[in-house]
Amino acid sequence: MKIFILLSFLKNSLFIGDVPTAYLPKRGNYEINLRVQKEGGLILRMETGITEYLSIGISYGGMNLIGERDIEFYPLPGVILRYLAIYESDFPAFSIGLSTCGYDRYLKEMERYEVKSKGIYLALSKSYIGMGGIILNGGLNYTFERKDERNGFDIFSSVDLLFSPEFGIFSDFTFGFNDNYNKNGLLNIGFEISFEETFFLRCALRNILNKDYINRVIEIGYRGNL
Repeated sequence: MKIFILLSFLKNSLFIGDVPTAYLPKRGNYEINLRVQKEGGLILRMETGITEYLSIGISYGGMNLIGERDIEFYPLPGVILRYLAIYESDFPAFSIGLSTCGYDRYLKEMERYEVKSKGIYLALSKSYIGMGGIILNGGLNYTFERKDERNGFDIFSSVDLLFSPEFGIFSDFTFGFNDNYNKNGLLNIGFEISFEETFFLRCALRNILNKDYINRVIEIGYRGNL
């Protein structure tokens, strides 16, 4: 029974760090996530399963919502679409997705977020159960934020190590082939604490390969069903 709970929990990981996985919320299930980021920034995201193979979501936020500086809202809400092309079995789950959700500041002159949105992406995810649990995840994406860089293609990867249904650590890495602003790529590492399989808290150190831009985020989330 505990293994079944652990496996179900693993497959609810819609994002590992900043990168999407191939998993979807089950039909009628949803996830609400509030992200507290640098410079008083906040992002609210919600995603729900429409069918067993399709989910939709939306996010919106901005910078300086906490603090004394003028609030800078993002120009448009972010959109999330996922289609599960291959369900996980002995082989990884495979999804085709769209995400226009970026992170941190929106750089108007370059028409991009500091951490670019993934745009159109392909993701592969595989979960394993052993002493705890692990998700290996990777993918290819093409961003629409290309004013500063002709190449739109990039590669991302992530790993989630779950020691129990209540605690795990994760890391994600984006190579940054389409991003001159983050030339060394983006490496993040953090941990997640869950409560009653519904509430969760994530804390992460971000961009740790670039000592001038290391920052911290906290995410508070809730998983439920309609």
